[in-house]
Amino acid sequence: RQGRSDEFLQLAAKADPHRYTLKLLELGQVDAAITASQQLETGGDILSVAKQLREAGRLNDAITLAERGLLNKASFAYELGTWLAPLEEAQGKNEMALLSYRAAYDAHPSIELYRNIKLLSGSQWENLRSALLQKISTAHMPGTLIDIHLEEGEWDAAVALAEKETWFGNLLGKVADAVIPHRPDWVIGVAIKQSDALIIKTQSNLYPAAAQWLRRAKKAYQS
Repeated sequence: RQGRSDEFLQLAAKADPHRYTLKLLELGQVDAAITASQQLETGGDILSVAKQLREAGRLNDAITLAERGLLNKASFAYELGTWLAPLEEAQGKNEMALLSYRAAYDAHPSIELYRNIKLLSGSQWENLRSALLQKISTAHMPGTLIDIHLEEGEWDAAVALAEKETWFGNLLGKVADAVIPHRPDWVIGVAIKQSDALIIKTQSNLYPAAAQWLRRAKKAYQS
């Protein structure tokens, strides 16, 4: 607060490598900051410095630092991976982009990351797909797994999972909306069952949901 930058740097160099590196960048001492960044260990610190390096026009150094964090399995793998992967793609480094997306996916699977991995994987796709599905199953993320089944047109697998995971009530409606053109008979059956179960409770706050299920049944009959 007093503007005593030299003394701040002397103290931070011993006590807080992250603040030390950021202060060097703030003072325009970019090369010294890059050297200091080698002491960073946590993914959050590495990512924040990498972002500042990019803003300082040192994109390659920013990428190198983020790669180190990712390859050393630092924390914040999702944040590091999703930040780094598009930069790697833009540089034409598809293998490193794939590794970055995969690290992010392993930390927090999502349909968006699944699509990016599929796009970059080429001939590796079949082996990678098995690993991606296994990761979701282990993490018990039925919503993401259903997204993948729907993405791949695996209608019966999506239906079976939605029926199994009744605890996640919104999944049934999501699948029903998606498979109307493909499995209309199933949609009709589940929609009537769901609407009847809601109506019989005679609670007016449930009627909008019952009406939504009846609209699904109507669309399925039309299909």
